[in-house]
Amino acid sequence: MQINGLLVIATVLISVAVVMTVMSVRDVEQTTSDINAVEDLIDSASQLRQVAVETVLFHEVRSQDQWQRKIASVTSEIDHMRITTPREKANFESIRKKIELMQIIYPRLTGGTGATLPRAATSRSELEVARETRAVASLLTVTQEVIDIGHELIRGNREQAKTAFRSMQVSIGLIILAMGALIAFVWLLVSRRILQPLRIFEQGTKQLAAGNYRHRLKLTQHDEIGDLAAAFDAMIVRVEAAALDLEKHRDSLAEVVLSRTTELLKAKDAAEALSQYARSLIEASLDPLVTISAQGKITDVNEASVQATGVPREQLIGTDFSNYFTEPEQARIGYQKVFSEGLVRDYPLAIRQTTGRIMDVLYNAAVYTDLKGQVLGVLAAARDITERKRLDQVLHEKSAELERATAAAEKANLGKSDFLSSMSHELRTPLNAILGFAQLIESDSPAPTPNQKRSLDQILNAGWYLLELINEILDLAQIESGKTTLSLEPVSLVEVMSECRAMVGPQASKRGVDMTLAPLDSTYFIEADRTRMKQVLINLLSNAIKYNQPGGAVIMAGALVAPDSIRISIQDTGVGLTPEQLTQLFQPFNRLGRESGLEEGTGIGLVVTKRLVELMGGTIGVDSAVGVGSVFWIDFKLTTAPPLARQDAEHAMLARPQVSGGTPLRTLLYVEDNPANLKLIEQLVARRSDLRMLSAADGNIGIEFARTYRPDVILMDINLPGISGLEAMKVLRADPLTAHIPIIAFSANALPRDIEKGLAAGFFGYLTKPIKPIKLDEFMDNLDLALKSSATGLNPATTKEST
Repeated sequence: MQINGLLVIATVLISVAVVMTVMSVRDVEQTTSDINAVEDLIDSASQLRQVAVETVLFHEVRSQDQWQRKIASVTSEIDHMRITTPREKANFESIRKKIELMQIIYPRLTGGTGATLPRAATSRSELEVARETRAVASLLTVTQEVIDIGHELIRGNREQAKTAFRSMQVSIGLIILAMGALIAFVWLLVSRRILQPLRIFEQGTKQLAAGNYRHRLKLTQHDEIGDLAAAFDAMIVRVEAAALDLEKHRDSLAEVVLSRTTELLKAKDAAEALSQYARSLIEASLDPLVTISAQGKITDVNEASVQATGVPREQLIGTDFSNYFTEPEQARIGYQKVFSEGLVRDYPLAIRQTTGRIMDVLYNAAVYTDLKGQVLGVLAAARDITERKRLDQVLHEKSAELERATAAAEKANLGKSDFLSSMSHELRTPLNAILGFAQLIESDSPAPTPNQKRSLDQILNAGWYLLELINEILDLAQIESGKTTLSLEPVSLVEVMSECRAMVGPQASKRGVDMTLAPLDSTYFIEADRTRMKQVLINLLSNAIKYNQPGGAVIMAGALVAPDSIRISIQDTGVGLTPEQLTQLFQPFNRLGRESGLEEGTGIGLVVTKRLVELMGGTIGVDSAVGVGSVFWIDFKLTTAPPLARQDAEHAMLARPQVSGGTPLRTLLYVEDNPANLKLIEQLVARRSDLRMLSAADGNIGIEFARTYRPDVILMDINLPGISGLEAMKVLRADPLTAHIPIIAFSANALPRDIEKGLAAGFFGYLTKPIKPIKLDEFMDNLDLALKSSATGLNPATTKEST
């Protein structure tokens, strides 16, 4: 108790001294912080003096801004300073008043800033200079007073710091003295009260270890050590009594040991039950589980592994893991990879059962370790994917079926193309007669009268346009199937828009609609298919006229929407479209509720127009208001103009020169079932004195005529009664009597695929109906080339490429 009391007193003394020291250190730190704050205040006051001088000298707005920021900074610094004495409080109040005074004086310095005064205002400028001089002097005086107050505050804080430092020194001295006294006192106390009793305790423990239970410690101290000695003696007494009691109860102790052994056995049984539970969990797994040693030997398996392999568990354990797979080497690579990498996922293998059944599995395996982290082996789990692979095979078969179905669909699409080719022939054949005879009349001698010429021009223009329209209708299926081919080239917007306006002009006049084409720069060209572009514009113009009001107007214009983009707009004064109708505008076969109206239509025109615009790289849209009208617009990127100006596609036919007399007469056999087409070619051939023409109405007659008359060249239609022109050509090629005769296909089947098919079959050349004016020379050139081939005796197949 004495020792504890002395230690408590010493601890209290040291704690008080430490607290005094800490408080002194805090006072020194706070005083130092106050000094730094006052020095910052003095520095700010000095900067205010500098700003005031700069304001007077330079009258800069920047100096005024600096003044405001410095005033705000000084005010904030004063508000955050610590006040410890009434004198400091009075000093800070004085500084605040000085700052308020400076804020009153400073505006007098800035009142004269601005533009330079004129010469007549010199006296006034001098007054302002005097006023600014007095103001700046006042400011300098006030700021100096603030600086002086700051120095006085620093002196006061330094005195406080010295006082706190002296207090800290006194406290530290007290701590040192108290610690020294405590150490000396403890040393004496330990020497007398602890070391000597410890030697007595040492002797007592030796006696106890020797079995001398009668030995007692002879310590009479009245303190903790004395209490410990008394406790030690009491312990010796209890040990002696326990030894005597143990001697008396030796048999009962054996019973206790037996009871403890029984408890241990029960604990072992519980551990075995737990192990059995873990085993049951492993056996409950439907996936084959196996443990493998580092040598690749199986150390344990579950029942699922037995079922997968067909081998009993006892026979599996100790055998090589790889023996039970269709690819043992792959299995060895797998578990070696686990040992090297720590785990594998979804490793594909195939287990071979003793019955021969194959189970496809994916193995997931990882190493397992003991408590020290040493690798003991690999635990592998196999997931049966046999059914999944079967389903994959079924899926593969279904994919193959889908491919076959796709091939069948492509074949059906090819049949559709054949149908379109046939339809093209049926539509082009009558047009061939119309356009051909119109051209003959136009180029006949004597020339037609002016009225007849104008009528012929209308027939030809309408016929060519109808031909283009037929082509567009036949191409609709190709547009929908994504197989449309476009001939993109630089197209003059002025030319296309003018042509379209002229073509729909009669329609507009008939309905009393004013048709206007706004002026447009002739240098604007876009990359587009000329025919498709005309189709788009004519469709939009026709709709604008068709759905306009009597006496209405249609304006077609073009304007740049970007430096490299132009918008073509077609504005009408019709009834307009509602927002709901606008959402349904480009839907196929949707006429927006006008099915019962007087205007005819299919509801696919705008759909085709939209697809064509997008295929040519443009965009289409519409703005409409009910009761006002609609504006359909298409946007295209501009392109550069071609090197030469575009010439008119439908120029006048040029008469071919007649062959001079004395030239041998050559024979042309034309196989054609259409009388109009026969008449047209007959009149063309009649212009040449070196040709005569034979005709046959079907393929069989054509073959007989060719064998009988041996013509120099044959012009063969494709779609003929009986056998087709293609089959007739093959028959003639197989006959030695006619194999050398050049055969030129002349058909309304004008699709690129038809032309390629004909040339590949062996035709010398392939010409399409109707013959356009610009194609007459090509027609005659092909005849001349075929005649030349016939005269030289060359095989037509060798000269076919020249066509």
